[in-house]
Amino acid sequence: MDFISLYFKFLIVSNSSEETVLRSCLDYNAQEKYSHNFTYNFLKGLSEDYFDTAQSLAEYACRDINEKYEFFIPPLLIGLFPKSQNSIFGTVLSLYEKNKVIALKALSGFTFSDKPMIKKLFQLLSDLEPVSEELADLKSLLLCRIIENNTASNQLKADCIKEIRTMLQAEDHKTAQTVLSNIQYNMEDYEFEKYYLLNVYLESTKNLKVLKHFFHNYKDPQYLFEILVKRHDALGYRGSIELFNNVINRFFDVNREETEAQILHLFSFRNYSFLALKIILRIRGGIYQIDLLKGSKEAQMQAVESMCSFPYSIDDLLILLLKFRESSFEEVRQYLQDKLSELVLEVYHELLLDAVKTNLGSSKTDQDFLEPLEKAMEKYLEIKKFKEEYNDLNPMKNERDLMDLYYRLEHEVHARIPKDINEDKNSFLYDVKNTVIVRAKSWKNEHSGEIQPLGYFESKMMIDSRAYKNPLVYCNG
Repeated sequence: MDFISLYFKFLIVSNSSEETVLRSCLDYNAQEKYSHNFTYNFLKGLSEDYFDTAQSLAEYACRDINEKYEFFIPPLLIGLFPKSQNSIFGTVLSLYEKNKVIALKALSGFTFSDKPMIKKLFQLLSDLEPVSEELADLKSLLLCRIIENNTASNQLKADCIKEIRTMLQAEDHKTAQTVLSNIQYNMEDYEFEKYYLLNVYLESTKNLKVLKHFFHNYKDPQYLFEILVKRHDALGYRGSIELFNNVINRFFDVNREETEAQILHLFSFRNYSFLALKIILRIRGGIYQIDLLKGSKEAQMQAVESMCSFPYSIDDLLILLLKFRESSFEEVRQYLQDKLSELVLEVYHELLLDAVKTNLGSSKTDQDFLEPLEKAMEKYLEIKKFKEEYNDLNPMKNERDLMDLYYRLEHEVHARIPKDINEDKNSFLYDVKNTVIVRAKSWKNEHSGEIQPLGYFESKMMIDSRAYKNPLVYCNG
């Protein structure tokens, strides 16, 4: 036991006056940066061994006309409540008439088991007009506590939901967000009700930023997926789900089976298959962990179709895509071969074929799988050779003027960019010094004169060429 604990213990066993004990608590709070937790817990636990002392301290603090000890009233009453519920509840009701905030703070720490008390508390709250953000915070918190209380009737819980709904529709959106925060961190076993109230808030405020953290205390991912589907309906496959990165990964960590089931369910609908892929790409290591072979034949076929039509990152999806070679459905395995052959012929050519070979072994099964892809590559090379023999199909010949114009304009733009940057004082490159590059592969240190090779880094991504060759057909395909 440290010195501070011993000191406050001494104050109690030596029968120090209420003023001395509370003044010591006040002085300690004023001196220590994180003192409130100590004094709060000290006063809250005091009634376990010194009930009469705790009661006299509470009465003294309540009588103080200067209210300098009001901060200590809630922990004292919370500690006293289990041993004298009727008396302490009556004390709080009297206190409520003088200081609503302090009384509500005390009530928020009570564990109620008496139905009449809970009804009285609800009546108190329903009559309370939350004229400040603090009152709105305490009122909504206590309404959440009533909903969580197993003693409260279903009707009373429904009435609490109505009260919270009204608060979420407040004109002051800051107050509404305070209420939503209490919903987010409470009502643990009432996920449907929380989701309903979230939609009330969103309808009223249009503040979508709260979605980033709202589902972090949820166990069932179905409500998150409902939000994702609604956003996909509104924004299309180009809409971003970056806002949900953390919560998607959290659900995959704490409830992987249900999260995976939700993803598989999305593949049952063509409209949502791209959304399912976006979710998989957001999951850390998702392409290695998601088992799409658990899905129905239709879901697996749609998954193959969507991966082969996804506009980018097929190189990232390839490991997942090739797992369908092990599908229990012959139609799925054949469809996978057909789609990959089509992509080799029309889109990615040797890049995709080489990537597939890298991920396969030398077994007869793997070589048999590669055979139609290699035939597609041979056909592509034949077509390419055929086209190269006809100048009418060669843009270098019949569209040379347009190409020259394009490259000339591009050169002018690139030449103008450094000048514009150097003249723009708001640019982060404004104060950057020029560095001499020699032989196009090295740089010279202006202090030492030492010549060093340039560092090398790159980033690349395979993009479906159909998306820009004929975007209208691609988007509507």
